[in-house]
Amino acid sequence: MFKRISVLLVVLLVALFFKPKAIAQTSSQPSLLISPTELSVSEGETFTTLIQMDTAGEQAGGVGIRLKFDPALIKATSITPLPLFPDYPTATFDNETGLIVISGVVQTAEQLYTGKGSIAEIQWQAVKTGKGDVTFLFEPNSTRDSNIAVLTGSGDALKYVNSLRIVVEENDDAVQLSPYQEASDQPELTAELETTDQNTTLVLQNGHRQTFTLPNTGLILFLFAISLAMNVYFLFKLREVRRQTIHKQFFESRHDDL
Repeated sequence: MFKRISVLLVVLLVALFFKPKAIAQTSSQPSLLISPTELSVSEGETFTTLIQMDTAGEQAGGVGIRLKFDPALIKATSITPLPLFPDYPTATFDNETGLIVISGVVQTAEQLYTGKGSIAEIQWQAVKTGKGDVTFLFEPNSTRDSNIAVLTGSGDALKYVNSLRIVVEENDDAVQLSPYQEASDQPELTAELETTDQNTTLVLQNGHRQTFTLPNTGLILFLFAISLAMNVYFLFKLREVRRQTIHKQFFESRHDDL
């Protein structure tokens, strides 16, 4: 009984010590990675992603990257190749089709790259609210899409790629008024008068400056005074005419009585 327990303990110890090593041997594989893998930005905001490579011990003579994205959600603004490879024949983006193409190559056998490193930085701008992914176009053992070029086998050592999940949220800085907002929620409207020798200007200020030019204040008062004087004159004339008419009718009636 004691021997069986001892054997079981030995088996468990062997499993504990040797299993992590087996996992470590299979966890590292030639990879192309985009960083970060999750991102939340505001509409109109700019941001940067990093493209990295891990050859997992392979000797890479070059790299090919093809990234697909939704151009209605985000757009690329620039690509900055980094000095992991001595030459980058291609570093382009197309915001119509939503495609980024980057290629880097060595120039001599002595420049074959082994290890982990950063290939390029990509600058973006969020276009509108929504969710989407930036993904590598990748098919194993194919050099026509994303690949890590090597001198052995199929010529493509790439085994793993990841992706970026991006969420574009509404820009809180943008002022949007709902037709159902209460009056207290509306922006304050102010007004001021600017007077010159020639005219009087009414300026409304509600974020935009709008100017309405009115006649000179003195001219308005002058015209008002003339209008008032004319009304008073015509009123007196009317009373005078009515008085004369009454007197005439009175004398005519006395003449008829006589």
